[in-house]
Amino acid sequence: MEGFQEQDRLIEEASDQKGGLRTLPFILVVDCFEELASAGLLLNMILYLVNDYHMEVAAATSLLYLWSALSSFLPIFGAYAADAHFGRFRVLVCGSICSFLGLVVLWLTSAVPLARPAPCDQVSNNCKPPTQVQLAVLVSSFVLISLGAGCNRSNTTAFGADQLAGGENPSEDEGFLQSFFNWYYAASGILSFLSVTTIVYIQDHFGWTVAFAVSSILMFLAAVVFLVGSPLFVKVKANSSAITGLAQALVAAFKARHLKLPHNSTEEACYHHDKDSKITKPSNKLRCLNKACLIKDPEDDINSNGLALKPWELCKVEQVEALKSVIEVGPVWISGTILFLNLNQIAIVVLQAETMDRHITSSIEIPPAFFSMFTIVSLALFIMLYEQIISPFFDNHSKIGRLSLVTRMIIGLVLTCLAMAAAALVENARRKTTVEGGARRTVHTMSAMWLLPQLVLCGAAEGISTGAQLEYYYFHFPKGMSSIAMALFTLENAFGGLLGSLVVHVVNSVTSYGGRVSWLASDINEGHYDYYCALHGGLGLLNLLFLVCCLILGRSKEEMTEELKENLL
Repeated sequence: MEGFQEQDRLIEEASDQKGGLRTLPFILVVDCFEELASAGLLLNMILYLVNDYHMEVAAATSLLYLWSALSSFLPIFGAYAADAHFGRFRVLVCGSICSFLGLVVLWLTSAVPLARPAPCDQVSNNCKPPTQVQLAVLVSSFVLISLGAGCNRSNTTAFGADQLAGGENPSEDEGFLQSFFNWYYAASGILSFLSVTTIVYIQDHFGWTVAFAVSSILMFLAAVVFLVGSPLFVKVKANSSAITGLAQALVAAFKARHLKLPHNSTEEACYHHDKDSKITKPSNKLRCLNKACLIKDPEDDINSNGLALKPWELCKVEQVEALKSVIEVGPVWISGTILFLNLNQIAIVVLQAETMDRHITSSIEIPPAFFSMFTIVSLALFIMLYEQIISPFFDNHSKIGRLSLVTRMIIGLVLTCLAMAAAALVENARRKTTVEGGARRTVHTMSAMWLLPQLVLCGAAEGISTGAQLEYYYFHFPKGMSSIAMALFTLENAFGGLLGSLVVHVVNSVTSYGGRVSWLASDINEGHYDYYCALHGGLGLLNLLFLVCCLILGRSKEEMTEELKENLL
């Protein structure tokens, strides 16, 4: 972004004969094994807490929710540390070390008998709960793993983009940067899926001690591989000027809130800006912020070098425009949060699959939990289809060219609405085949393959939308805040999960009022999960209308005339 030339200079200096596609495998391995350490172990951790630590199900579930929430919210702090203080490379190294140490401590809880409660008495069936020290050791491992997630999740994608934005062949890498976020998201998802599946298999067949040991070794190797690639990396130095500049613009606008803007908005002399800057006056969007760069008295506000005497009361036009760009991200972030709210609801397919015919042949039956994996496969396949066929088609045969980021996000929202509609229709049909005339069938006659349309649509929606969101955040934030931009994507998923829990609680309370059977009854055949899926389809439609309205209202008439084809086809 213009106005942050110092950060651009740091990138150019750091990228001399470094970076490029060759560096991405070193970064992917850290991303993959960090996901294994935080999300992969979470899948079966409830069994470890209940069976080995003798915790109540409610207490164990609460602890795991806290662990997951901590891992989801810490990336914003890791992003700030990278952008403003230590740089992305150092924070990634620190994150890898924290994840490794957390896994080692977790391994010790299973390998050292004194670190966990003694086995239950087989005669009296008496199980001693964990002591405070044992519980503290366990929680410390979770905290270390969450710290590693906080350092890595917000920085791996931005660090990878740094390698392409300033690689040794920037002319070749520039075009790939547009597709980088799609490919990186797909590759990270596939590798994480493979690694998590492997660890879950080891847990089931060889026990917790072996599984935790393998996870620790893999994380150690990932850290070593990342350090080996150090000489090849573009390492952008931390620069707090971008973050400070945004804070100054916000504070200056608040202090100048009582000022009146000039009637002639084209009067450049009224606004403070760099002498050689291309931006000499602020835009008409969010005009209240323009007061931050409004010169009240040139003699009292500007020194002989053209700099503001009080930068927290008068900032530059560039800072104001950067702040506006950050604020414009708000509607996209809210829309992405609702998107993940709907995508996360696809977990009910496990409950549906249990009451459906899952046989491929007479002797081969697909486990219910495996159906959610079709979404990951669909995501990866759709990204390949988009990058290899759809995108080149629009580039070569359309006057519009490559689909804009906003267009891709809108398509993703539409596909999500279709997925929820398909889920509601399939559930309604499944329920009718299972319960007829008040009597339940004991033989499942409806094929579970009917679940594939909603799974494929969810994978396609995530594939086309999430890459566009990552790219949108990366290019709308100042370069000195790239990690914070990537952390917003992680927060989307976190807030989507919290909002999903709230929706579940409200729906369950309202629909069960007065002794009625809840839509979300434990017995899926007694509830109405078809209504629940339809509700999420309605939320998705409202989310789509919200984003379109924000995009239209956020543009002036002149901008709408110039950008209508680019953003809305």
